[in-house]
Amino acid sequence: MNPASLIKIMNMKRDFDDAHPKFNAFLQAVSGGFITEGSVITLSIQNPNGEEKVTNLKVTAKDLEMFNELTKMVK
Repeated sequence: MNPASLIKIMNMKRDFDDAHPKFNAFLQAVSGGFITEGSVITLSIQNPNGEEKVTNLKVTAKDLEMFNELTKMVK
């Protein structure tokens, strides 16, 4: 990865964390082994018009491996 792009992404992440501290706190709370194989993650997005999209996924061992690698990258 281009070092300049990495710096840009890290600055954007910092700005996002500053703007949405509850989201970052939530991610930290569930990253310490709370999510296990078989856990269900539900995602819901509601736009300003009130329309909503919802989906969920059941966590697999491969998903956990990916989550762990992503966690290492952003620390």
